[in-house]
Amino acid sequence: MTIHNCHTHIFSFQTIPEYALPCGLIRFLAHQEFSRPLARCLNRLNPASSDDLFDRYAALIRIGSQSQAEIF
Repeated sequence: MTIHNCHTHIFSFQTIPEYALPCGLIRFLAHQEFSRPLARCLNRLNPASSDDLFDRYAALIRIGSQSQAEIF
């Protein structure tokens, strides 16, 4: 019998934990004009990986301004 872990976490800027980025930066970045270019830069910091910490931060910045229902 194979067990598959198929759960998800749906975070928006309203529900993201305070510790997601130091000093509350994720909420600050959500309201800035440069948040999308910054997300692209974070994605490119480690081109050998498509699932590192920078990619996760980039995803939070890119989609976090939507509601949880929209993200889902």
